Amino acid sequence: MVVFGLRTFGDCSEVPDHFHVATKFFHVWFIPLIPVGSFLVLEEEDDDSFRGMSVGLDFRSTLMAWFRTFWVLLALGSLGMGITALINGPPVLVDAQTLADLLPAAVAGVAFKAVYYGAYAAAALGFVLGVGVYFLTHVFNEASEARARALCEKTGYPIELIDLYFANRDAPGEPDE
Repeated sequence: MVVFGLRTFGDCSEVPDHFHVATKFFHVWFIPLIPVGSFLVLEEEDDDSFRGMSVGLDFRSTLMAWFRTFWVLLALGSLGMGITALINGPPVLVDAQTLADLLPAAVAGVAFKAVYYGAYAAAALGFVLGVGVYFLTHVFNEASEARARALCEKTGYPIELIDLYFANRDAPGEPDE
């Protein structure tokens, strides 16, 4: 069964409790392929619908969707490579005898082990990088004040609310007693 349709991806430029920007894509198996348009999303529903305003095609949101997809696919591919290597043994690009013919015996043994266990290391590194970078893109997702103001001007969202948000966010907190 092929899953396809329109869905938003690439959430970015978030102002917590106010809005974020997302791009609607044509997707196949939840892989964003063709951007259709970007929106300032004010409220999201459970059924993938949202309330928002069009902002044209947002370059940042579009790239964020593709960037996150790359890292997710890298993590899944690395996980698959690691599982395959655990089940079948890692791929051996050069056999031990060929290395022994080319290099001194002590170096050949080390080189063979490095190639052999390198498949496990590559799988683990790819998985950790893929998952880590994907989640970091969500952590560092907040819009700057200038970006938030530009989005408000573009869509007519009340700038006063954004000014209030940034004033409260940047205000010093209550001293601890």
